[in-house]
Amino acid sequence: MQVKAISSLVLFLVGSTLAVAEVGAPGREELVKFLVKAKMNTYASQGDEATVKSPLLPDTHQLEYSEGPFFYRDIYTGNATFAGHEIVYFKGKSVWTMSYAGDIPASVSKQDVDAVVKLLHKALMRIPAEIPYRGPLQLQDSAYTYSNRPEGRLDSFFGRETIVIRGGRVLYELRYGGGLVR
Repeated sequence: MQVKAISSLVLFLVGSTLAVAEVGAPGREELVKFLVKAKMNTYASQGDEATVKSPLLPDTHQLEYSEGPFFYRDIYTGNATFAGHEIVYFKGKSVWTMSYAGDIPASVSKQDVDAVVKLLHKALMRIPAEIPYRGPLQLQDSAYTYSNRPEGRLDSFFGRETIVIRGGRVLYELRYGGGLVR
């Protein structure tokens, strides 16, 4: 095997095949393991309570988690109608990102809002490593159903997450997209 470094890339030959790898980039498995852990240790388990004392941006919630060379930051604004952005850094360089926006309509009752938030946290605590963006594909709790419809792969994906009440009325919707930073 021949190896040649060019900038932050390494070119190497495996037999007659030329392959490229970025120096210092985390492996997929390592990134996914950290991402799942970071999400479960911030909003999924603590909600807004995970917000740091002095967010970088005014009127935002900022959640952070770090472990070894990884650092995760989620910044969002709003409550019932909201938008945010998650970034994973590896050794100080952004390597993965996801943007999202969601809404709980004003017509949703306080009782249903409470049930939606409870089910959302329950779903986010069950984030699957195969699709580490939001929760599982589906989760039922009493009269409420959480659904996640992702498309794509870790390097480039988008999706839609909903919570509906029996009868099909949408009480919550979120759209997301992101991927590996190139």
